[in-house]
Amino acid sequence: MPKKAKQVTIKDIARIAEVSASTVSLVLNNKKGIGKETRYRILRIAKELNYTPNLLARSLAKQHTDIIAVTILQTRNALFMEIAAGVEEVLKDRGYSMNMVSTFDDPDLETKELASARARGVDGFLVSSALLESPGIRLLVEDQVPLVSVLRRVPGLANLNYAMEDSFKGGYLAAEHLIKLGHKRIAILKGHSWTTTGSGRLDGAIDAMKEHRIPVNEKLIIPGNFSKEPAYLSTLAMFKGLSEKEMPTAIYACNDDMAMGAYEAILDSGLRVPEDIALVGFNNAAYTSLQTVSLTTIDVQAHEMGRLGAERLIDMINRKRGYGKPLQVVMEPKLIVRKSCGYQAGAVASS
Repeated sequence: MPKKAKQVTIKDIARIAEVSASTVSLVLNNKKGIGKETRYRILRIAKELNYTPNLLARSLAKQHTDIIAVTILQTRNALFMEIAAGVEEVLKDRGYSMNMVSTFDDPDLETKELASARARGVDGFLVSSALLESPGIRLLVEDQVPLVSVLRRVPGLANLNYAMEDSFKGGYLAAEHLIKLGHKRIAILKGHSWTTTGSGRLDGAIDAMKEHRIPVNEKLIIPGNFSKEPAYLSTLAMFKGLSEKEMPTAIYACNDDMAMGAYEAILDSGLRVPEDIALVGFNNAAYTSLQTVSLTTIDVQAHEMGRLGAERLIDMINRKRGYGKPLQVVMEPKLIVRKSCGYQAGAVASS
């Protein structure tokens, strides 16, 4: 096995150039006060030795890496990419870069990724993948590491900084809209119950149904895992297991990706949207307005959530005055009415 080449250091250049390490540092950092001949000699030696600066060492010396760790569910989920766009907009403006990782709502993977990012010396964490039980996030908050949660929160952390959606109210609005249209057999494609978004979006819809005395049929509440393909398969399986009288007249999907899976399952079953089955999603992903039958959905202000979270995190890193009081913002959801429930011109209802 070939021996690994030793990395050239400032001290190596200084020894060959017969100057001090501090002189070499001044030249390499383009500082003034060094003679032209000495400067040329140092630069020539550095080039001959293929010297490259150790960026990690520089970061440790100034106690900053200018890197933010951002956790998301997965890159294929449009909501999380919209949040990330808001985060990136702020970070670029403030001179930071972001290291984005997917956790797939796996608690073990989340803990591992957070620990790995901390070991790399990132300046702070912006997490949009928080679970009801997130030991990795709890540890960072307890250790007073700069961290902001967006979209979701971790219950029981009183000092947690967050900008989150109102999942319960959004779910309520979605179901209420279907109820007002006269639907009594409403199916629900649910997400992950171990997240505030998964539990809140489901609980809000069920609360609306109970309040309006609409039967809650457990056979019509099916898993979609916040993803298109599982939602497609679950919807097909549900249709096959129901009699004609039991078939839902509407489906509420707890995110837009699941709504798209349900939409394809409806079409593949020889049915139509909205004539046979009305459909509501959640998140207001950019693609939802571009479908052949545009999707009625819930807007959660994802981009603004990302911006607010990033601004707060940078303030925490820079220890700006007043940062000690937690930012705890709950964004207002908005019902966006389109064609998938039966379209009426100009119908855009807000909460």
